[in-house]
Amino acid sequence: MMPKSRHSSAFFAKIRRDVLGSWGKLVVLGMVLGAGVFILTMVGASASVLLREMDRNYEATNPASATIELKGPVRQDLITKVKAIPGVIGARLGQTQRMRVQDAGGHWQPILIFVCEDMKTNQ
Repeated sequence: MMPKSRHSSAFFAKIRRDVLGSWGKLVVLGMVLGAGVFILTMVGASASVLLREMDRNYEATNPASATIELKGPVRQDLITKVKAIPGVIGARLGQTQRMRVQDAGGHWQPILIFVCEDMKTNQ
């Protein structure tokens, strides 16, 4: 082991004086760092829950696995015939509307709106 030099004891004495002289700043710094870690943890946990629940809620809406686009009017008896096809779980008559919305950055984003008469009776 090397003997302590005069320089190392002066270094530690300076650190001790600095810490004792500004303990209030160090306490505030510790609180701010703790708050930052807490906020980052909460954001991560919230994102995890949101991703899981968004997928679950979307699947609960029974989303369409196929959309058939037809021109002209469609009669209800066609929907009844489609529902009778083996392997078809459900069918409903509806419309789609192509629109766009402006996001917070001022950019226009395309969206597709599905319109049906009644979600409960039309599944």
